[in-house]
Amino acid sequence: MKKKNGRELDLAGLTDDNGRPESLGAFDVLLQPPAVDLINAAEAASEGLSGSQLLFAVPQAGRTGWYFEPTVSALIEGGWKPVKAAQSKRGLLSEFRALAGQNIDQDAAVLEFARRWGPLWVCCQQDHVDCFWSWAGSRQGLRGRYGDPPCRWMTAERVADFVLRARQVDALLEAAIQLRQQPPSIVTADLWGRILLHSDAEPEARAIEYARQDYTFQKDRIAYCLSMMLNTYGAPSIWVEWEDDDPLDLFISSGFGFLRSAWLQLAQLLANKMGGMYTCYACQRLHPRKRRPKAGQKSFCPECGPAAARKVWDIENRSSTGNQYKTSPAFDIAKGKTKRTPRGHSRGTSKK
Repeated sequence: MKKKNGRELDLAGLTDDNGRPESLGAFDVLLQPPAVDLINAAEAASEGLSGSQLLFAVPQAGRTGWYFEPTVSALIEGGWKPVKAAQSKRGLLSEFRALAGQNIDQDAAVLEFARRWGPLWVCCQQDHVDCFWSWAGSRQGLRGRYGDPPCRWMTAERVADFVLRARQVDALLEAAIQLRQQPPSIVTADLWGRILLHSDAEPEARAIEYARQDYTFQKDRIAYCLSMMLNTYGAPSIWVEWEDDDPLDLFISSGFGFLRSAWLQLAQLLANKMGGMYTCYACQRLHPRKRRPKAGQKSFCPECGPAAARKVWDIENRSSTGNQYKTSPAFDIAKGKTKRTPRGHSRGTSKK
C-alpha cells in the first residue's frame, strides 16, 4: 500500500499547523470514589487484614464480603465520578511521586491521594502475581498467563501498597535522570531494589548484579522495566471514537485506574513526549518538566525553583547595566548560595 504523503495527510485533516501528524489524545478510565475511609493497622488486624487500609465505598450490588466485581456503570450509579481526560494528567505523576517521601504521614497522604485518584485496583487473586484488575483479566481469566482464575478486587487496599508503587515510579525516574546526566552516574543497588520490587524471584541479588553493570546495560534494563510496567495485563491500547459530525478520533488508552496512567505519563516524560527532561540552569541537574520551555528560556528544577530564577535574572540585569550590586545580593549558581554584599559597599556605591 502506498503511504500517504504530507500533502495528502494535510488535506485529510490529520496534521497540525506545522504539517506534522497529530498526536494521539488520552483516554483514561479514572473514577473518583464518593468516599474513602482509613482503617488503622489495629482495626485492620481485627478484621484479618495486614497494615493500615483504605476502604472504598462501593454499591452493595456486586459486592460479596470484601470483594467487588467492578463495572463502570455500577460504580457511576454508586456515586463514582469519571475524571475527564484533560484533568487526568494534571498533577497525577507529581502527586503520586510525593507519596514516596520519607518524612510524610503516610496514612494521611495516601488517604488524600486516593480520594482524588481512586484505588490501585490491586488484583487479589491468589494465583495472580504483580497483577492489577482489568476487564480483560476478569473476563478471560488471564488465560495463557495465569490460567483460568479471573482477577478479583477487594474494596480495602493497603496504604503500604500505594507507597511501594510510588517509590517504584520515583526510583525509576531518578535512575533515568542519573543515566542521562553528563557524565552519567551508575544506578545504585538501592534504586534497583525499589524498581524491581517483588516482581523478580530474587530482587535483592538482582539489584546488586544490575548495580555492577555498565551504562549501556543499565539503560537497557530501565527501558525493559518500564516496558514491563506498561505491558501488564490491561496495558495501553488504541481507542477510537466517532461522535456526531466530528472527525473520527484516535486515543491512547492507558487502561483502568491511575497507576497505569502514571506509568504511561512516566514513559512519555522520559521519551520527551510530555515536556521532557531538562538541565537546571542553577544546579545543573536533569529534571522533568510538564511543558517544554520557550525558546531562550532557562529551566529550573523544583529544588532551586523561582528563587533561583529571580536571582539569576538579577545577576544578568546587573551585568547588562554594569552595576554589580544594584538590587539583591548576588547568587552563586554553581553552589546555590547567596553572596553577601562586600563590606564597604551598598547598592553599588562606595562607603564614604
